[in-house]
Amino acid sequence: MAAACIGAILAGGESRRMGAPKEGVRLTDGRRMVEHVIAALSAVCERVVTVGECRGYQDESITRIPDLRPGLGPLAGIEAVLSSGLGDSYLVAACDQPFLTPGVLRRLIEKGVEEPRCFREEGGAGFHPFPCYLPAACLPRVREALDAGRLSMRELIGVGRPEWPTVTAAEATRLRSVNSPEDVAVQER
Repeated sequence: MAAACIGAILAGGESRRMGAPKEGVRLTDGRRMVEHVIAALSAVCERVVTVGECRGYQDESITRIPDLRPGLGPLAGIEAVLSSGLGDSYLVAACDQPFLTPGVLRRLIEKGVEEPRCFREEGGAGFHPFPCYLPAACLPRVREALDAGRLSMRELIGVGRPEWPTVTAAEATRLRSVNSPEDVAVQER
């Protein structure tokens, strides 16, 4: 377990395609989508928090951090969690990534890593912005991007770096998001 690494779940979106708060959608095992993400992050982080409204799931044992700039997307949620002062680093995932596993997440956390890290696709074709590892020291860069109206996580992170861990096509399925009722139906087959 990395020292002072906090698991942060982004749960502040409007869930337009899903039609209901994504974090509260129940999957075939009866658990809510966000509960799967909580379980994976809890196995590798000393503490897990939710960021944003998290309208579809309430658990008094999990700290909720409100967005500082509601409606500005994931980067605003990242600003809120980095501003919290809860840790030295953060492992950030989306509430709609129920297929994450502790084994996959551990690959992002390494002692001494002081730069953001995401997963690169095998062959270098691109990268996955979530989950990601972010040191607290990234806060000024995140604020600058938001102040300038640059809301893209991909723009903030840049291109995939050679030192980032790679994921095979099979592993990349663990990183996928469930964004619509159709995605839930595919997951349930």
